[in-house]
Amino acid sequence: MLKVIKIFLFVFLFFITACEGPFFSVQKDPDTIAPLLSISNPADQAIVSDTVTIAVYAYDNDVTGNYNQTNTIMVKVDNQPDPDTILPTGTIVYPANGQTVSDTVAIKIVASDNDSVSVVYFYLEGDSVHQTSESPYIYNWPTLGLNDDSYTISATAIDISGNQINMGPITVFVDNIPSPDIIAPTGNITFPPSGAFVSDTVVIQVSAYDDFGVNSVDFLVNGQSIGTDNTKPYRYSWDTSTESEDSEYFISVILEDISGNQSSLPTISVTINNIDDDQVPPVINIASPAANQTVFDTTEITAIAFDEFGIERVEFFQGGVLVNTDYEEPYNYFWNTFSEDDDTEHIWSTIAYDNNGNYTYSQQIVLLVDNDDNIFPSGMITYPAAGQSLSGDIEIKVSGSDNDGIHYTNFFINGTQVFSDSTEPYTYNWDTTIETEDDNHVIQISITDLSGNETNLVPITVFVDNDPYSQDVTPPLVSILNPLAGQILSEYVLISASVSDDSGVSEVRFFIDDSLFQTDTEAPYSYLWDTQVVEDSTDYVIRVSAIDLAENEGNSQPILITVQNGS
Repeated sequence: MLKVIKIFLFVFLFFITACEGPFFSVQKDPDTIAPLLSISNPADQAIVSDTVTIAVYAYDNDVTGNYNQTNTIMVKVDNQPDPDTILPTGTIVYPANGQTVSDTVAIKIVASDNDSVSVVYFYLEGDSVHQTSESPYIYNWPTLGLNDDSYTISATAIDISGNQINMGPITVFVDNIPSPDIIAPTGNITFPPSGAFVSDTVVIQVSAYDDFGVNSVDFLVNGQSIGTDNTKPYRYSWDTSTESEDSEYFISVILEDISGNQSSLPTISVTINNIDDDQVPPVINIASPAANQTVFDTTEITAIAFDEFGIERVEFFQGGVLVNTDYEEPYNYFWNTFSEDDDTEHIWSTIAYDNNGNYTYSQQIVLLVDNDDNIFPSGMITYPAAGQSLSGDIEIKVSGSDNDGIHYTNFFINGTQVFSDSTEPYTYNWDTTIETEDDNHVIQISITDLSGNETNLVPITVFVDNDPYSQDVTPPLVSILNPLAGQILSEYVLISASVSDDSGVSEVRFFIDDSLFQTDTEAPYSYLWDTQVVEDSTDYVIRVSAIDLAENEGNSQPILITVQNGS
């Protein structure tokens, strides 16, 4: 029976599995999961401004009507910019401090700001006299109604955020009453030269100058007026043919300016020479050796002679005795001093004869013969100077002289001989880096001549400092020498500056309207500015800065000038 049941169950299961389609279905669970949702931009606690894009991320596996909401975030809206705390900058560029002014003065301010300058106020003696919001910031100050006195000028620049900077004060001097002209004119007689021989018609020429103007130039000969000139060039043509031959005449000139001030120029003398009859003796001098000089060995005695009509001969005299006659230049005589007694004095003179028989004696000179060398050498330390601060390799320089000749020069540092030099120039290259730093050192020199005479020069003390700029915090002093503030310029203008610094100047820079135009590294510091290539009828600010060897920078007071080329 059990077997029959098993067979029946097997057939039933086979039948079920062989049929298509299910006989039942399983119901799904309902979708109750809310979608995922988050704000991706902006972040929580962010600060936002202007237009902000809000971005949201959302995700779900089905669409069944479930909903969700994000967490609340907080942001801060800030459309106001950061407050402006930067002060404006500015300076009074004209007039300059200490300047003398007159008439109407254009006070000019240069001001700038990181945002914008709102207004510039001008003050005289602390009182507000003008305000402007338009650049360039200028106030035309009328001074004609003021007393001639000193006045203070100041200014204040305020930006649009209310930040302000005060400029000045500077002091200027008002002078509308011209000083009376009490200065006489000056000048010179430029031709003929004093002592000249003149003939025929001579053009007397005069240079004259006066700060207000020259009115007249009066020409006088021997105190008598011979003519007047009122215009440049000041000259007068003097006919010497009516004057006495071979006579000396005195030319003088009286200058008068437009205020009536007069001055007399130094009188010169000339000699009339319209006839070729030479009665003028030659000129002669003993050129070498010098009077009272000590000589030895063979000494060359040289004379210089001149005559308008030529030198015929020169005679040399020793103790009044003729020892040589020379007919050609150079006029000289070689004197063998070994034929003389040692340590004796000798008088020498010469006579020059011209081609017309006129003659002249030279001055007498006394010479000392000394062929035995008992004269010590002399000299000096020419570099470095006593007390000088030194660094690096230093060339010690010594000048020496001796009547016979120098054999050698010895160099000592702190008492120890470090070098010996037997040829000119006498020098020693001293390496100061091996010496004690920031300490004094003594340089000594001894000079020995060919006869063994020795001279010890006065020692000097120097200071070794191979790091000279470590303590230097002082900037160079800079001032503009040319042009002057307020000057009107044209064509080429030489901008020159005075620069000084205790450690030395590395470079000097020339700025025009804050643009670098030139860098100069050697004195005199200058820049030749071609004003024809910049905008005409325009104001420009010139400034000069200098950098010293310690890299400190100093600046000049800026000056305002006007370019006016008329183009």
